[in-house]
Amino acid sequence: MLALTPFLLQNGTDTKRFHRTPEMAVEAQKRYPCATPDGAFVVACIGSYEARKTQSLLLKAAKKLIDSGRLSNIHCLFVGEGPDKPMLSALIEELELQENVTLCNFTKQPFYVFERCDVVALPSTGKEGLPNVLLEALAMEKPCVATDKFGMPEVVVDGVTGYVFPSGDVDALADAIVKIGGESAETQAKMAAAGKAMVFAEHDKVKQFEKILALIVEKAKGAL
Repeated sequence: MLALTPFLLQNGTDTKRFHRTPEMAVEAQKRYPCATPDGAFVVACIGSYEARKTQSLLLKAAKKLIDSGRLSNIHCLFVGEGPDKPMLSALIEELELQENVTLCNFTKQPFYVFERCDVVALPSTGKEGLPNVLLEALAMEKPCVATDKFGMPEVVVDGVTGYVFPSGDVDALADAIVKIGGESAETQAKMAAAGKAMVFAEHDKVKQFEKILALIVEKAKGAL
């Protein structure tokens, strides 16, 4: 019997799909206007509208940031589909966030969403593993904020590629968003570059397949 030693295969994404262009930036503005009077700081949240994704936490964090004046120009761009959409629509009205939130349908072209936003947020409290949306966002040079659970801290590294926050903590989520929004353009650019470099080096799908294939071949030779 061929015995394989333990081997960590990182989650991978098709990095060839994610390349930014000036034309993409123009199209992203058309598809997702996200207008606010003072110019929007756009926080994107991509994922199915269901309980485990906890998009409501981001809405509550946005409300706190607006009311406190810490980030009054925040605009939350939600993209997805699912059973929680009516609940989210009602919560947007209840919190009076109509001018600061856009609730969009699912798209097979998420790179336009990434291009449009400043930060990607994943406030999930349910089981996630290592969400592909984080890998895609980092590949598109976008800092991320995410729950400090499951595989998310593997790629969202505090002060390097973004910030993590305790699951379900609305104040900590708001703080994490402000930390990125308050950084200088130079620091934000460094975070963006670090995230892209990490994904291309450690989470490229083809490279991960090549690693596991090389291991299998090596072990197979040793068994002969």
